[in-house]
This record gives sequence, C-alpha cells and structure tokens, in this order.
Amino acid sequence: MILEQITKEKLLMVFSQEDIQKFDVVYGKSKYSGNNMLKVIREVLFLARIKTGFNLQNDRLMIEFIRKNKNCYVMATILGKPDKRRAKTYRIKQKAKKCIFIFNNIEDLFCAIERLYSIRTDIISSQLLKQKSNYTMIIGARTLEIKKILPILSEYGKLLEGNEIDVVRYIEFGENIIRERAVQTIGKQLANKNSNPSLI
Repeated sequence: MILEQITKEKLLMVFSQEDIQKFDVVYGKSKYSGNNMLKVIREVLFLARIKTGFNLQNDRLMIEFIRKNKNCYVMATILGKPDKRRAKTYRIKQKAKKCIFIFNNIEDLFCAIERLYSIRTDIISSQLLKQKSNYTMIIGARTLEIKKILPILSEYGKLLEGNEIDVVRYIEFGENIIRERAVQTIGKQLANKNSNPSLI
C-alpha cells in the first residue's frame, strides 16, 4: 500500500491487488462501499496521520475511488467546514448620467420627490438648488434608472437638455439647498406623516 500526501488537504492511497485481497475489499460490490471499506479507510487515515501528519480532525472528507491496472486509487480530500457566510455580490460600476429638472413651485417639487421616494429608485446622486423663484434638481443615475424616473419628473417639472458644463453652471449660480441625497432627505420627511418638510 502506498500513502502519499499530495497537499495539506489531499492524501493519495494506492491499494495493490494484494492489499485489496488482504482487506477483503471487492471493487464494485457492496463490500466496497459498505462498512468494511469504511473501516479500512478509517484505519488507513489513522496510519496516514502517524506517517504523514495528514490530520482530518472534525472536517468533512471527500473520498474518490479509481480502479486502474488492478490497483485501487483512493484520493481523500479535506473539505473543511461549510462556509455559512453570505456570498458576496458585486455590481459593475457604471458612470452615472446626470439630468437637470426645473420646478416652478415647491408643491410640484415635493410631489415629484414623494413619487420617486415611494418607488425606491436607485438614484446615485441628487442635488437641490434654487434660482430666483425656481427649484433645480440635478439627478445622477444609471441609464435604465433615468428612463424609469424621467416620466415621473416630467409630470411635475421641465427637463433641461444639458451636459456636464451646464450642470457646473447651475451649481455655480444657484443657491445650494441640499448638496447630496436630496431625494432621500426630503422623501423621508414627506413619508413621515407627522413631519412637515422644513428644509426649503
């Protein structure tokens, strides 16, 4: 019989034809997978711990059998304890597209924000500015999210065609009311029936 520790977690056991007859193990029959084979594996694992230091402890073990050239090859692999931690999920980071909306009055602004907040849209950034008597909302979101929120915002405000330069210009000349998370900040207050938004 050959015992060889391949890695810390893998042990190779090779049973010759004589070993198989000695241990009374018949390949492919019930004895091979029955109690007798399990007893043989336990004895060999105990021997491997003494000779090679292969230590199973309380970990799970995977046993693989291969019959080749009258020999029986047994690969024992320590699997370790199952990982109960939640699998991590990763989101591919996409660049946020920005859109600019102007609202003529505070009521329309509140209605738009209340709708957005209630449907839990995935808005990356939202900034609220005031210019004269109008309110300007600069919203950053991914393309799919923008398509979802445009119809809602268009009911209450006016979409301005603009690029990054226009965004900077509005921020520069507007009175900054909420620098970031404006939708979440005001939406949370609107959702609380006992609270009246007093941010503006």
